[in-house]
Amino acid sequence: MIAWNNNYHAARGFLKTVSNKQSRFMNVRKIILLLNIYLFLSLTAFASTYWHYAGYDISPDGLMLSNWTISGPAGGPNPRLSHPLGKAIYATFTLTNVSDQPILLTKIYVACHYTGKAQKIQAEQKEDFGFLQNVRLNPGESKTLTASFPLNKTGNWRLWPAYRIGKIKSHIRWHDVILRVSRRALGLLGGIQYYRGPEIVKRDGLEVTNFKLHTVKNPKVGDYAVVDFDITNTTQYRISLSPNGLFVSARDNYPTVIKNFGFKSIVLSPGQSAHVHAARVMDGKGLWMFWAGYQIKKGKNTYFGRTVTTTGDISPFKWHDLDVIVHGH
Repeated sequence: MIAWNNNYHAARGFLKTVSNKQSRFMNVRKIILLLNIYLFLSLTAFASTYWHYAGYDISPDGLMLSNWTISGPAGGPNPRLSHPLGKAIYATFTLTNVSDQPILLTKIYVACHYTGKAQKIQAEQKEDFGFLQNVRLNPGESKTLTASFPLNKTGNWRLWPAYRIGKIKSHIRWHDVILRVSRRALGLLGGIQYYRGPEIVKRDGLEVTNFKLHTVKNPKVGDYAVVDFDITNTTQYRISLSPNGLFVSARDNYPTVIKNFGFKSIVLSPGQSAHVHAARVMDGKGLWMFWAGYQIKKGKNTYFGRTVTTTGDISPFKWHDLDVIVHGH
């Protein structure tokens, strides 16, 4: 009995010691976490937001992107204000597993490509940063990445949220943002709203992919909207697109004013694609809406011995539209 009491008290003493050590360890972890938060807040206390995408966009891998934000020193997003070369930008975004299976992310990072003045993919130099490795997300779990990086070269920089699942990479230029750095100033060239697609209009057999709307942050009357998209003929016969053909369908102060632009008449053979790249000045304030537009030639046409009757169909209204608010002067 005496031996049992001695063992009992010894065991209680050991557990108490372990508990005290664990408690001290947890306190140290809390202190480190608070210091990191304080350090980040102190670094960004005088920062202004260059670009913010609240979300949500779900990747083919079942990961939802939200709160994609880039910030820098106050005054940075206005190209008329000074921003010294070499200052750091701050990037943060959140990924959430919205699938029904656990996902092991081998890497989460900010893809950062220096393009110089060319803005060509083949000329880009990778300067990726902020790596988190081997992050496991169970269904419903999220992970936020926050990192900083000095832009130490003049020219254009392209940034977007990125990840890897084994050898699988997230799609390139996922909600990418372009920053211009010079010795005098840093200006936001714009943020890109992006619909990857594909989606087919079964009625017409036309498929849209890579639909992008590129504007400056907080656009004002007089700023440009630049739109890109691809249209593919998924049928077994040629499709004549005219008289309006392919174009950007646009609405100013929806739904009152039609301001379509970028018209291109074209005939698409089976499997053939066409790219539309067009820009226009946003000359009115309010809500602007943009979507991929087309008009199919009306009439009967014989293709490869097959007679096809077309009715002059136009693209669906608000076909994956991308919207922006334009402010007054």
